[in-house]
Amino acid sequence: MFALALMTAISTEDAREDLQGNTLNAFDINLAAILAKEDSDRITDFWHTLAVLLCLSANTQNAVRVELSKAGIALAGDYQSVTE
Repeated sequence: MFALALMTAISTEDAREDLQGNTLNAFDINLAAILAKEDSDRITDFWHTLAVLLCLSANTQNAVRVELSKAGIALAGDYQSVTE
């Protein structure tokens, strides 16, 4: 739910420029990192969703890694988040 709220907040005209810029930069960096993975074709349907989730926090990144590892998908590397 927070991912949707964050993306909605940055898409409004009243969004703080720093939040908007930081979020979009983090999304772009995360998406590029996901696409660079050798097995990115296994998660094709989820590239954008993962890039958004990875923007949220280190805790969310860890949770995403755990869930993907259950499906045999390793999500190693560094990702950018907007919050701590």
